[in-house]
Amino acid sequence: MSDINFEALGRCVHLKQQIELAILRRDQAFDELSVSYQKTEEHSISDRVKFADMDRMRGAFDELDNANTELTSLVDEYNKWASKASKREIKFIGC
Repeated sequence: MSDINFEALGRCVHLKQQIELAILRRDQAFDELSVSYQKTEEHSISDRVKFADMDRMRGAFDELDNANTELTSLVDEYNKWASKASKREIKFIGC
């Protein structure tokens, strides 16, 4: 009989796909947050001032927060199954 835990292996494969999608969602939300306000190079007052769309930024931040929370949950779930599937755990790294 095989020592392979097919349930754990299948869960890890599925969770890894979900993790990749969550990373993509988080990156897209961060990109949206980044373009919601572009830093100006000029700090003196002229006849134009860049507008900061706070509603857009809040929405992007909420999406970023949701995606990050989902990602954390998915990684935690993956790590519960990883050892049973003979896989390495996924670790978060700092910036």
